[in-house]
Amino acid sequence: MKIISFKYNDETVLPSGVTLCLGYFDGVHRGHQKLIEQAQKSNCPIAVLTLDKSPKAFLLGRKEISLTSLSDKAEYFEDLGVKYLFVLEFNEEVSKLSKDQFKEFIIDRIKPGHIYVGQDYRFGFHREGTPDYLSQFYPLDTVDLIEEDNHKISSHEIALLISDGQIALANKLLGHPYRMSGTVVSGFGNGRKMDFPTANIDLDYDYVLPKEGVYICFAYIAGRKRAAITSISRHPTIHLLNKPIIESFILNFNESIYGRFISIEFLEYIRPIYKFESVEDLKKQIAQDEEKAKKYLQSKC
Repeated sequence: MKIISFKYNDETVLPSGVTLCLGYFDGVHRGHQKLIEQAQKSNCPIAVLTLDKSPKAFLLGRKEISLTSLSDKAEYFEDLGVKYLFVLEFNEEVSKLSKDQFKEFIIDRIKPGHIYVGQDYRFGFHREGTPDYLSQFYPLDTVDLIEEDNHKISSHEIALLISDGQIALANKLLGHPYRMSGTVVSGFGNGRKMDFPTANIDLDYDYVLPKEGVYICFAYIAGRKRAAITSISRHPTIHLLNKPIIESFILNFNESIYGRFISIEFLEYIRPIYKFESVEDLKKQIAQDEEKAKKYLQSKC
């Protein structure tokens, strides 16, 4: 897949005649996947046009917290068979484009053979642009929103579930395990002292943080998948911290990976974080968590 980043007023040449999918695609969830699958029926190269940042976060002047970084999206799109990823820089100028200007200077620049959008896709100043408007100029298909267990499959709904620790349901709506990535950094060394060495992860993006607790996970290091237990915790038993940190105990693994890039896929919520009476009690609980993780993963194989 080729990634092409461009600005509103630059001269970057974008491939034309493609089947174009429009949206922000946070999470690349099942609704987004359905859109890509529908677009593949056109038998033309699939291109996704997205933005480099959340318009809502930008316009409200707040930190962007999302399900997926741009690099995450790129990986998911490539797996779905997307040939081009067009990334438009969202800034003050772009935020003020009318629907006509957006169409003329962005969509017409690509000259797509066909367009696919979600039912709720909007664009242009005050979100005045609609699928019906674009359909006056290009062949366009609108993909209906879908639900699962009375939950609308949307990035916002999935983020709420993750924040509430409902990882299994969030993953069901995503269509893939929720993933966060970052670099392994030095921690306090408490895990190693208890014979459960952990990888402390400094996230490379402001991801939606799962509820504090302990989770069964897969850890990916240099493309190798390993079973892991991940805690998101403020360390109430040993030393209470101001904010939660992310630590993964990788099962049957004893290599030094400081400074290495690591991705964690969350599979199942095990339990909340407790304040134990002693470090020995904490060690016993971690051992129980390890056994629970092994049984869970064996049942999925």
